[in-house]
Amino acid sequence: MYTAVLIDTISIQNYIFGSNKLKENIGGSFIIEHWIYHKLIPMGFNEMKIPVPDMDLWRTRPDLNQLEHTPEQDVELAYIGGGGALLLFRNEHHAGQFIKVYSQLVLSYFPGLNIVFGSDKSFSYSGDGFLKSMAEVKANLYSNRSLYSRRSTPYKHGVVTDCALSNEAEEFKLYTGVNQVFVSGKSKARFEAAIASKKYLENEYPLKIGNKKYVFPQDLENLGQVKDKGYIAVVHIDGNQMGHRFNQCKSLEEIRQLSSAISELANSVTETLLHRIVDDLAHKDISDLFELFEEDPSKLALPIRPLITGGDDITFVCEGRLGIYLAEILLHKLSSTPILGKPISACAGVAIVHTKYPFYKAYELANELMDVAKKESRKIKDSSWLSYMISTGGTSGSLEEIIKQNYTSVEGAPLKATAYRVDGKGNSFEALKNGIRFFNSNEESWPNNKLKALCNVLRSDRAEQAYFVEELKSRGLKLPGSNSDFDMLGESAEASYFDMVELKDFYPQKLLDNATV
Repeated sequence: MYTAVLIDTISIQNYIFGSNKLKENIGGSFIIEHWIYHKLIPMGFNEMKIPVPDMDLWRTRPDLNQLEHTPEQDVELAYIGGGGALLLFRNEHHAGQFIKVYSQLVLSYFPGLNIVFGSDKSFSYSGDGFLKSMAEVKANLYSNRSLYSRRSTPYKHGVVTDCALSNEAEEFKLYTGVNQVFVSGKSKARFEAAIASKKYLENEYPLKIGNKKYVFPQDLENLGQVKDKGYIAVVHIDGNQMGHRFNQCKSLEEIRQLSSAISELANSVTETLLHRIVDDLAHKDISDLFELFEEDPSKLALPIRPLITGGDDITFVCEGRLGIYLAEILLHKLSSTPILGKPISACAGVAIVHTKYPFYKAYELANELMDVAKKESRKIKDSSWLSYMISTGGTSGSLEEIIKQNYTSVEGAPLKATAYRVDGKGNSFEALKNGIRFFNSNEESWPNNKLKALCNVLRSDRAEQAYFVEELKSRGLKLPGSNSDFDMLGESAEASYFDMVELKDFYPQKLLDNATV
């Protein structure tokens, strides 16, 4: 029997997205995915003066239980996944010492990051003993999470100047390339991680066409949108019922295999997405849609910046008109790639907002939209759904409040569809795209003023809608859908007419023509 220590990072979204600076968001994400475990755990072992185990052996040899096969080894990294890491110690004293050392390292290097520990003194690798051990260590972790709150930033001195970015004390001088500013340790760590993240991504995904190299933007303003008028899209995608799949694992080997497979899939779909964008930008009719930022004469900034790509939870920010287009591509890629022989489905939330919109609010909105899509997916097994929202004004509040105030008719009927299915039978997202194509190809009979009238009447009562229907019939005008000879607006449409009109400007025809997934 061994002593298990389970480390978990909590309030990850607050740490990553709690700033309106894209560089800090990027840095926070890189710390979570690459540094908090892969960098700090070996540092902890070095401070304890015990040999550092192979940090990747759990992935390359999931069948190997190192403490059982190597008697001289003191500690084993069991796995990293799901925002946490499991360590196994031969010596119970070493486990307690590691918790103390690791906590101090997190406080020193990554202030503001919240961690919690769970432990079990009788860990077993497989069988009923393994299931009992995992239940014990998780129960202890959940108990520790709820019983006390660990301080995650050092105390301020009596008289300090507050950092404008984090509200913590100004402690470090930071060179921004143009000037120098004083920032807190929290902001410094995230800015340094953002630089490392850019180098990592550009080494991991070398993207080039001709003499132009594509690089990853560091600022929201450089995503290719029209200056001062453009929109960005925050896209949050999450696999369905992945927690359930982990809970079904009967041994440590199965958890390792599943964690590794999810990580490989995330890398694969990210690579697919980035190469798809570069291929699209090779077509002049698509590249002309964007005002790509030149980092220097040989480097163009991509209109996308991945933020979280470490597992089935994927988040990226992109130029506003790319959001739904790329989310669909990613959902199709995920749902067509089984994990360990079993199919996977996923859901997406897409928040399209002004560039200056508070970034954390945009992420929260995308997360709420993803939850809406998840609710629909539970009605049909292994189905993938997408929900979106466009904020063209100063809308604020929860998703429910925004819909009630801005997307409901005078009689309380919803103007928007809740979510659209993007795979399999009943693919309502394809109906939505066909509706956009219909309005694009019938611009003479459906000019902008008539489309605006359609949206206005959808907000009206049923009597006014019925009158509008009769007017359309008298003019020989039709609406998209299988039943264009309708009795009442919205009742016979496979997709919301309001959504079709709204997305007309946010899903350009050139992308629709290229939207084969």
